[in-house]
Amino acid sequence: MDKSAQYSEKNAAKTRRQAQELEFEVANVENDISLKLLEISKFTTKIKSLDEDLKNLDQEIRDKNDLISHCESEAVRKNAIIERKQGQIDQFNKKIDQLNSKEGGEEVG
Repeated sequence: MDKSAQYSEKNAAKTRRQAQELEFEVANVENDISLKLLEISKFTTKIKSLDEDLKNLDQEIRDKNDLISHCESEAVRKNAIIERKQGQIDQFNKKIDQLNSKEGGEEVG
């Protein structure tokens, strides 16, 4: 083989080797990209799941706050009823005391 053929063969082999190395690098980069896309997909799914959990917890908090508000309103309403009834009891006790003092301290009945 003459020198120009050897040189051409050597250059062709070098070019094939460089092409194989580049193909290997491209395959590695594509593999890395696929792994990163898989990670992104995993995190996106996790974020969606956490977001759904957050929405559920927010709704649970709203429901509990509504229940607390209702209970507080009921407590205020029932305290008002108790105060009104206590006032009535006080008035009845005064009437009983007045009747007892008119009767000379003897029990009526």
